[in-house]
Amino acid sequence: MISTTVKSLEENPTADYYCFRVAENIRAVAEHYIESLHLAMAVFVVSSAAKLFHRCTDKFNGPKGILNCMHNMQEISQKKHRTLFMGDLVEKRMMQLLEMIRSFEGCDLLRKASLLGRAHIVLGNYFKTTDNSQSAKDNFVIAIQMYEDTFKDNAKSYSQYGICTHNLAACIAIEGQLLEAEKLLIQAIGRL
Repeated sequence: MISTTVKSLEENPTADYYCFRVAENIRAVAEHYIESLHLAMAVFVVSSAAKLFHRCTDKFNGPKGILNCMHNMQEISQKKHRTLFMGDLVEKRMMQLLEMIRSFEGCDLLRKASLLGRAHIVLGNYFKTTDNSQSAKDNFVIAIQMYEDTFKDNAKSYSQYGICTHNLAACIAIEGQLLEAEKLLIQAIGRL
């Protein structure tokens, strides 16, 4: 029944006014699937909610809803009962969600940069938990660069920038580059 309802909503989305609320309700259903470890269904339902958020013309909440879906996918990836296939599926979906945020039209530049930076943090954290250190570092560096390019000198006072710097330092420290990691951690502490 859920599958049919979600598929119907994907094909015939609700009126624009209700689209965000419906997508949030669908995402809440996905959270129940995550809690009950029905992970394949959770991936399907989260992906469906993201599609509705992407169709939403609410330029403030639509992309944020997609970002919340990325958090849900990260949560799915951390469950002990996931399979190797599930990990590949989650990674593929997370990349699609990042692309949805990137392609969201009408969002102002600062907001979009902030959301994309946060999306890259989520991806970096995901890759860190899957022991893909290089992809984790790449995503943290992308987020840092995005914040620096968009917010210029103000980037250093932005808390998400500090989180990126900290997470990048953690990845570098694991690889044994302790002096570089220490420099980044000192910078991160000043920004958090």
